[in-house]
Amino acid sequence: MSCIYCINFIKLKNYRILYNNSLNETSTTIRTLAGLPNNKRGLRKLQTILHTIQSLWSSLSLPFIPKPTSPFTTEQRLLSDFHRLENTMETSSGVFKGILDRFQGITVESEHEFNATDDFPEKLKRSLDYWQRERNRAIWFKVSEKHSNWIPALTKNGFQFHNARNGYLTLVRWLPENEYKNLPPCAHTMLGVGGLVVNKQRKEILVVSDRYALIPNSWKLPGGFTEPKENLVESGIREVHEETGIETEYETMISIRHSHGGLFDTSDLYFVMALTPKNFNIKRDEREISKAKWMPFEEYLNHPNVHETNRHFLRIYLDYQKCGLCFVLKKAKHQILKKEYCLYFIKSILEESDEEEGSFEGKSYLRFRTNMTSYIDLSTVEKSMAHAGTQLCTMAHKLHQVERCLDCCNLEELDDLSMLELLESMHEVRNEYQNLRKDIQEVQQLQRDVSTTLRCQLRTMHQTYQLLKKRLELKADQH
Repeated sequence: MSCIYCINFIKLKNYRILYNNSLNETSTTIRTLAGLPNNKRGLRKLQTILHTIQSLWSSLSLPFIPKPTSPFTTEQRLLSDFHRLENTMETSSGVFKGILDRFQGITVESEHEFNATDDFPEKLKRSLDYWQRERNRAIWFKVSEKHSNWIPALTKNGFQFHNARNGYLTLVRWLPENEYKNLPPCAHTMLGVGGLVVNKQRKEILVVSDRYALIPNSWKLPGGFTEPKENLVESGIREVHEETGIETEYETMISIRHSHGGLFDTSDLYFVMALTPKNFNIKRDEREISKAKWMPFEEYLNHPNVHETNRHFLRIYLDYQKCGLCFVLKKAKHQILKKEYCLYFIKSILEESDEEEGSFEGKSYLRFRTNMTSYIDLSTVEKSMAHAGTQLCTMAHKLHQVERCLDCCNLEELDDLSMLELLESMHEVRNEYQNLRKDIQEVQQLQRDVSTTLRCQLRTMHQTYQLLKKRLELKADQH
């Protein structure tokens, strides 16, 4: 009887319910209808029932139901691929059944519909005629390696290769002739991560040199490609540990680099995140990494074998620290799909610290206080300006000497030695002028840095004031 209740529940008219409920709601609904207890014992019993249903369904040649693999994956497979919801096709005999999606497309999987006795080309022709009469749109064939003999007939009937994965190839044909071919593109972007691991006490950064690097002996951040169904932060932490043996935890997202013409002619997205080390003893992966070490900030920012883009990542991180900002990671769940996703958004380090700890004590707040009260060395600006002024005076004096020499004598009367001395003086003036330009540019950059730092600290202090004010008001209300 339990089997009958379950079969009735999973009929076409109730198939939508499986997709509109969460995992727990679906499991509970099926067990209630089947008269099973809502506990682990009931779940095991449900697993046995679903295996029985699978056998009955197959023997009656009814539309496919995913084969259960474990008590905890059966419901997940029923709920996966939300866009392929709704109905299993009710078709006439002699055509492929397939699965109808919400865009009126059909997906046929060879694993579920292969029959050695079928005349595949003839069955495909009948199916295409049927789908055109039903006004279906995109027809997808997911062909397993062991059924690759389907592929020639599919390509002869207008199907095109769309994507390939381990073990199968997907082909597609768009049926409507008077409608724009609205097909989703194949996956076209590779996703990579880089870990900027910083030892703040020693002001050092973790760097590696790839054994197969395009530029030999160059230094870069540890990182690599993400694995399927792996979150960015999980990928960054894993890659750093695999390459260097350093355990880390997430601090903030830093930058995103987007480029084209990458591996397999794909685009490339590279996410750089700051990670806090939990240990400092390096154990490099000898297969991929030729060298790994902790490098001082100053050396990293000026090293000839560090690419300018990689230097830029560290500068951005230090700017975030000065301004008291970080990219927070929060996990949430989609209201309808019930799928977990990660949100990254910018926030004040002080606000994040206050939310997590509920007080102004702790490492996060201390780190913020250190950044907020960092000393701005105005004397550096003054020294640079004084040096530029001295150079300007020296250059003016040399120009005056050259001018006097030219006024006091006739160029035709000058001997070779005197002419050489004059030209040398002009060459020195030219070099001093170039040096002066560099010094002036340095002074201008220092002024911009000071101005930016002061603005960031002023904004940070204003945020601190507002938060302290709120806390004082709350305490006053409590008393």
